[in-house]
Amino acid sequence: VSQSRYGKVKDSIVSQTFEVEILTPTHIGGASENHWQNGLDFIIKDNKVWILDFKKLAKVIDSSQLAIILSRADKTQTLEKSLDAKKVQEASWKSFDANMNSSDIKRHIFNGFDGKPYIPGSSIKGAISSILLSYFYRQNVDKIKTDKEFVKNTLGNFENSVMRFFQFTDIHFTDTFLTNTKIFNLQKNDGKNWVGGWKHGRNETSNKFQAAGFTTIYESLKTFSRGNLMLSFKKGIIEQLYAEALKNDKIKLPPTHTAAWLTKNPTEQLCQIINTHTLRMLKKEISFFENYQIDDNTGRVLSKLNDLKNKVERLQ
Repeated sequence: VSQSRYGKVKDSIVSQTFEVEILTPTHIGGASENHWQNGLDFIIKDNKVWILDFKKLAKVIDSSQLAIILSRADKTQTLEKSLDAKKVQEASWKSFDANMNSSDIKRHIFNGFDGKPYIPGSSIKGAISSILLSYFYRQNVDKIKTDKEFVKNTLGNFENSVMRFFQFTDIHFTDTFLTNTKIFNLQKNDGKNWVGGWKHGRNETSNKFQAAGFTTIYESLKTFSRGNLMLSFKKGIIEQLYAEALKNDKIKLPPTHTAAWLTKNPTEQLCQIINTHTLRMLKKEISFFENYQIDDNTGRVLSKLNDLKNKVERLQ
């Protein structure tokens, strides 16, 4: 039993555990100061990216030499030149099988306690909030006057937000890998028709794919890795809220057209809404790449998107 502004409320919480599987390389960025810098946090050697440990590094390179290298005062002295095959292993805490030349690596968000990657529950909650907005927008598009009012009347404001009754745990994983990415965008052919192309520079896009140049490397969760998510719904609190609202018209309930399913166990309907939204977005992506398919690379993207669509369609 917990105490709330409405008196004693039976703390009845409905929980559902999900197993989360990573189907495509997934990256959630952390603070920019945690990104790895080439020549400081990592080096590329023997077709591997070596993530360095400064305590270990200080044991294999003299401190005065290390200070010069890290200050980059002498450009002839670099960590890559100073570490042979044996020393680089001794000075590293992690390595990736990837020969990717980049000035930095966008690091995935990690747990400060054990350094393991995870997906924050807040990220899941934010994504689902957006999905619910999209879902109810399509249902009520004729009644919408302004976007601000729509958000308020769909999910509520701070006092009566639908999402206050949901809790999502963090999803923990064990390992990551590096994903080298290139931007696919649209350009106008002869200034008239839109065509697809690969971006190789700020103002350089063409239909020829190049694996190097103007790419971004992300540390991503490994595909097919799995973690557990617990979704909790505060059923007792919302039932009490509705009971109290019958006696007190000052109590602010969640918006009426989103609250109908809150008094029951909404987990199944929530999953249906998420799956419907996912399928809709995949179909839009497939339509885009069918329209702008230009080479084997876009063909592979299209093939993967169709695989994902088929997987969602088979879900019960």
